[in-house]
Amino acid sequence: MTAIPFTQARAHLADLIDQSKQGEKVFISQRGQTTAVLMSVPEYQKLTGQPSDIAESLNDWREKFKDELNNFDEDFILERDQSEGRDFSW
Repeated sequence: MTAIPFTQARAHLADLIDQSKQGEKVFISQRGQTTAVLMSVPEYQKLTGQPSDIAESLNDWREKFKDELNNFDEDFILERDQSEGRDFSW
């Protein structure tokens, strides 16, 4: 864990991003008060419970709505006229 003033964070942002990619959290302060935390995206996603990719998002959605999807009798309701139509020849 690193604590750094805002002015130093601004001057060394690239290095701090590299540190966050390594899993280290960087606390940034302004006027002596900690005001922000710099962390990697995977670490943020773990904290917020956000899925990391589209496949995980889709699986989460399916799990959430599986009861509704299983209870729906007709997936596709045919609205087109099913009659044979008129005769045609080339």
